[in-house]
Amino acid sequence: MGSHIEVKNAKLMAAVLMVGSFIGLFGETAINMALTDIMVDYSIKAGTAQWLTTGYLLVLAVLVPLSAYLMRWFTTKQLISSAIIFMLIGSLLGAIAPNSLFY
Repeated sequence: MGSHIEVKNAKLMAAVLMVGSFIGLFGETAINMALTDIMVDYSIKAGTAQWLTTGYLLVLAVLVPLSAYLMRWFTTKQLISSAIIFMLIGSLLGAIAPNSLFY
C-alpha cells in the first residue's frame, strides 16, 4: 500500500503552500503587466523585454524536474523556505536595479 506521511500542522502547511503559489503566480503576472512600463523606463524594445518572461519560464522549466533530485538531499521545509527566500531576494534586487541588464 501507499506510505503514510504524518503532518504536524496541516493548516500551517497549507498556508505556506498557498503563499508560495501566490508569490510565484504574482511574480509572473506582475512581469507580464509591467512589460510596457519596463520598456519605457529602460528604453528597450518589446523583444528584449519579453526575455524577462522567457527567462522566468526557462528557470521554472529547469527547476521543476530538478526538484525531484533536490528532495533527495533536502527536506521539503528547507526547499520551500529557500525558494521563498530566493524569490524575495530576486524581487528586491529587481526593484532596486538602476538599469536593465538586457541592452
